[in-house]
Amino acid sequence: EGLGDGANTLVTRSIGDWDAARAVIPQPDVHRFTVYTGCKSRVLLCSDGVWDLISTDTAAAMARAGSTPEAVARKIVNRVESLSMQRFGRLKDDTSVVVVDLDLTTPEQQAALKRARTARGFRLGAMLQLFSGRK
Repeated sequence: EGLGDGANTLVTRSIGDWDAARAVIPQPDVHRFTVYTGCKSRVLLCSDGVWDLISTDTAAAMARAGSTPEAVARKIVNRVESLSMQRFGRLKDDTSVVVVDLDLTTPEQQAALKRARTARGFRLGAMLQLFSGRK
């Protein structure tokens, strides 16, 4: 069954489709990076509808500030839709965002981080009690 007027193109159809190169870009942008053991990273996969309206620096700042992948994706989509409505009075292009958290910390590292956070929270709580005069 057809979808609309046929102007929509699936990403899987466009990647590597040199016959349709006049209408789509068959060569995707590929960026490689290394995530080391003991590190956490957040990866953004976004359609051109996102990159046409916000910079990579803006998207990266939003990704760093977000608490969960879902919250980051929602915030980016909302920002892009708002900018598109302001500039064009409509959605200019599709707005697809996938956010993936990569956590290569070992269980031992996670336990140590949890202990450190708990200890810091305890010390902070004790200091707040001390300064407020509460016991």
